[in-house]
Amino acid sequence: MQQSDQILASHSNDPEALTLKGQTMNLLQKPAEAISFLESAVRSNPDAPVAHYQLGLSYAGTGNLLGAEREWRTTVRLRPSHLEAHKELATLALQRNDMDLLDQSASAWLHFAPAAPQGYLMRGTLRIKRGNLIGAEADLRTTIGMDPKNALAYSRLGDVRAFQKRPAEAEEFYERALDFDPRAAQTLQELTNLLVFQNQTEKAVRRVRLQVTKVPDNANYHFLLGQLLLADHRASDAEAEAEKAVALDKSNSGAMLLLARARQDEGHLDEAAAAFEHLMQEKPKNPEPCVAYGLLEERRGNWQRAEDLYRRALDLQASQPAAANNLSYLLLEHGGDTNYALSLAQIARRAMPDSPGTADTLAWAYYKKGIYDSAISFFQEAIKSVPQNPTYHYHLALAYQKSNQPILAKTSFQRALDLDPNSLRAVEIRQAITTLSTNP
Repeated sequence: MQQSDQILASHSNDPEALTLKGQTMNLLQKPAEAISFLESAVRSNPDAPVAHYQLGLSYAGTGNLLGAEREWRTTVRLRPSHLEAHKELATLALQRNDMDLLDQSASAWLHFAPAAPQGYLMRGTLRIKRGNLIGAEADLRTTIGMDPKNALAYSRLGDVRAFQKRPAEAEEFYERALDFDPRAAQTLQELTNLLVFQNQTEKAVRRVRLQVTKVPDNANYHFLLGQLLLADHRASDAEAEAEKAVALDKSNSGAMLLLARARQDEGHLDEAAAAFEHLMQEKPKNPEPCVAYGLLEERRGNWQRAEDLYRRALDLQASQPAAANNLSYLLLEHGGDTNYALSLAQIARRAMPDSPGTADTLAWAYYKKGIYDSAISFFQEAIKSVPQNPTYHYHLALAYQKSNQPILAKTSFQRALDLDPNSLRAVEIRQAITTLSTNP
């Protein structure tokens, strides 16, 4: 750094000195300070690939991923053999599910460094995404042949076996990956997903607890354990793990959100509300706290406050599916704009096509619009997924009643009553059944 400072003292626009200064700031983990030097460097010499690469690192370090991608794309345009830039672009490609970009990065590695494992690992990952499992396995085994302790290659082989519905072998590969990299949070996540999918939640909890004992300072592991415990209705234990995750990584917004949700599930609503408020201030561009807070306010009966929170989430992310779904339902329940509610329900359904909740909301919107055939179809989809939900049967009964199908309406009303005989709408349902019986 001293050398670059000396050069800059007499030649303030020297691109090499500016690049060296910015690179040093990046190494010192001061990306915000590096940006001004590196931007000056690329202005002085726009054809310098190293300056563009380092500027990409600085932008990424400050959260400007679009800027980072632009700089790295410029880097590989100026120097196609710049493999580190291709590696960074591959990481972005996976985050965005941009398979064309990943293909370009993998091809560059295979062309310029055919003896390195990285290109085969990239192409193996790409082939998994594109469904070519045989080709993926060949690439991943080539990777392991070159680098026998490559944890990510073993993890990707676990993905291959999971897609092939060979869970025992998938579990073995994930375990092998964790042997080589005990801190591989994504691998542990995939392993627990595999176990939960097989209805082995308790085994998943034990497995994460084991990894926590091996790596107790990993915030992601405490967060993952907390998620499993909350899903298993162990809110107190989930809260304890979330607190540990936050203590280890105060920037972990997921752990903060988990902590608030655990407190909510324990019935500590005021504490949960305060936590959501704090998180909204800490992460003002993140819609998730707004959605979670909205659910809490719905639970407390403050539907207007919930509506405001869902609108705020949609201002931050127009296609946020939970916010769209929940706001749609509130509008339909409280006399809002049915056309807007329908459009929101359609957004939510496109994003979550397998969710019974989005099917019910979309059906309720069609019902409110008087489009009863479509309503009936989506209510039936919701019931197929969750046949024990009395609200879905009640809604379907109303749609049958409006479409002049009294026998089916009576059957659905009765099913709703059988599932929840003490509901707030039980009297209404009994009256409807009596009316349908009297006037078939």
